[in-house]
Amino acid sequence: MTSSLPTVRRTFALLLLVCASANVPALARQQQQQQRRAYKIDETENTRCAFGEVAQITYTDMPLFSELQKHPDARAAIVVYGPQAGDAMTYARRVSTWLTDSRGVLPGRLLEVYGGPAVKRRLELWLVPAGAEPPPGAPPVSRVGVTFFDRYGYEGGEMCEADREPAIAVFAETLKRLPGWRGTIVVRPHSNPRGSKGDDFSNPPLTRRGALRRAAEDRLRLVRQLGLDPARIRALVGPSDSWANGELWLIPPAASAAAGGR
Repeated sequence: MTSSLPTVRRTFALLLLVCASANVPALARQQQQQQRRAYKIDETENTRCAFGEVAQITYTDMPLFSELQKHPDARAAIVVYGPQAGDAMTYARRVSTWLTDSRGVLPGRLLEVYGGPAVKRRLELWLVPAGAEPPPGAPPVSRVGVTFFDRYGYEGGEMCEADREPAIAVFAETLKRLPGWRGTIVVRPHSNPRGSKGDDFSNPPLTRRGALRRAAEDRLRLVRQLGLDPARIRALVGPSDSWANGELWLIPPAASAAAGGR
């Protein structure tokens, strides 16, 4: 009996070794899968239009830049939440442009993701390793009814550029992903065109006649330059506002049918 004890111990040790060896590939696969998952590296609610004042996308010692440098095959996902889908998506587009034009990040390494509705706009930055799926995006519309998508200005300020161009581009891309939906542009002129000095940056006030011209120009851009079917987009002048701006609305198929296609 005692002579067989070493044999039993050796057999038991051999079995443990075999089991451990069998688990090595599984553990390696698990580690590889974890490495391929996208993960959040930074976030902020300081979503100013003057991007030089947003540290997370400006200073090279922040996680975004250090992680991209550390992982040359990875991409960065710009995830934005906001009160309107268009507002968040347009902000993500502008952040992407800023990172490319001002910080030298290659466009192919950047992804834009709409995170979903939120009371206050929030920016998250995610690292997406090679072969990993980016964080999932939320749908641009969460209900069936007419949806206020975004608002844009025609004139920039001292520190911020006008957001008309990216807002209209994002609007066109969204409509192309929503078969049967239509879009409406509502341009709102300045509330006090007579005797007004314009806004704080010496921009002239937008009259109703000027708003009509702006509405026609914006619709033409959507059709001719951004490829929208002219039957899917209309433009009109809305009530005056304290500043000249354009509103973008998404109209579902049911509402379009109820209006008789007008």
